[in-house]
Amino acid sequence: MREISDRDLRRELSVFAVPSDRKAWFLLARCLLLFAATLAGALLLDNLVLRLLAAVLAGLQIGSLSVVGHDCAHGSFFSKKRDNMIFARLSMLPSLHNVTLWRLQHNKWHHAAPNVKGYNSWSPLSLRDYEEAGAWRRGLERFYRSLPGMGVYYLVERWLSYKLLPGPSTPDRFRRAAWADFALVAGFFLLWTGLCFTASGWLGVLTGFVVPFAVWNLVMAVTVFLQHTHPDIPWFDSRDAYRAAAGQHELTLHVVTPRWYGWLSNEIMEHSAHHIHPKIPLYNLRAAQSRLDELLGGELPRETATLRLLLDCLRRCKLYDYEAKRWCAFDGRATARSTGAAAPVAELAAARREQPVKEAPAAGEQPVPVQRRAS
Repeated sequence: MREISDRDLRRELSVFAVPSDRKAWFLLARCLLLFAATLAGALLLDNLVLRLLAAVLAGLQIGSLSVVGHDCAHGSFFSKKRDNMIFARLSMLPSLHNVTLWRLQHNKWHHAAPNVKGYNSWSPLSLRDYEEAGAWRRGLERFYRSLPGMGVYYLVERWLSYKLLPGPSTPDRFRRAAWADFALVAGFFLLWTGLCFTASGWLGVLTGFVVPFAVWNLVMAVTVFLQHTHPDIPWFDSRDAYRAAAGQHELTLHVVTPRWYGWLSNEIMEHSAHHIHPKIPLYNLRAAQSRLDELLGGELPRETATLRLLLDCLRRCKLYDYEAKRWCAFDGRATARSTGAAAPVAELAAARREQPVKEAPAAGEQPVPVQRRAS
């Protein structure tokens, strides 16, 4: 991979970090209207199949709104700080996310320590961590890193644990704002479920809330997983190890999606450019990602979005050997080559396609306390 620093890349991409209120208002209105329309279908359509389809689409629209909220929380969507703060909260209400906690988890921890164990979603355990965990926890890890368990992982380990209520890890100076945001989210939840019940009884609660919220959790879980989990993407057991080893552009996977999905998801998979410059608004992100590819000579970690990609990553990325710098299975067998700093990601990907990995026992590790924090 070309020798170019994150600072230089950020400077090159700064031309895209310019908010457009016209584009922002249009996108926000589109997302709100689509969410309202799909939610109405989930509550009012007579045909149950069409009703469930509308419920699934409503869940996808929760995701689209959350991306708007994400940009607002970064201060990049609108030109005015006040508008960003107001609509960060509004856009994240359907996902029932506490914006104060989101900004703490995502902006302050995730972006400062990407792919560092304990600071991010889907932080992989080491073999030693896994073996020292109880049977219940080991079973949970196996379930979470399977297709049926992904949505449950985000619901339990991320949303309930860190993005709804202030907890022990919430700094004192954020607590008052976090409790205020929780009250806002709780009020919206009561309003939402009450509307669903009034419109169509318990069936309305199922199709108007439970199904859309479950779809949202699954989509979010898969999205975050693929953005930072891949046989050629490294992880670290400390922030010092991360700082010494890699740039932000080497720690994210550019998952190439069809143009229609980019439109539907508000370009959430154009993730490498976002990590280089978080102030780039979503409506400029695809162009910024293309420019980043040019700057790095097409050597960014890159895969086309397919079910096969997801299943392959789930199969191979179970645990991580932080000493040997490679992914391994639950029994410690290597499932990928070393992702150490001396082996550029693009070369790793080419080598992996050419030759199968020889499976070998993973090296032993010193135990590292596991904290599950940022997005």
